[in-house]
Amino acid sequence: MEVHIRLPKIQDKANIHKFFRAVIIDTFQKDGILHKRKDLEAEIVQRKSTYL
Repeated sequence: MEVHIRLPKIQDKANIHKFFRAVIIDTFQKDGILHKRKDLEAEIVQRKSTYL
């Protein structure tokens, strides 16, 4: 298997946002706190600004 590591491009932004949203929602669900929508959305906004 060949693996290429690179910095994300502008075109990757939407896919990266979808990935992080899925990871955060999954984490909230596994921790049993999915009902805290306000905290969930705040976490997503914070992570978007941190990583992109």
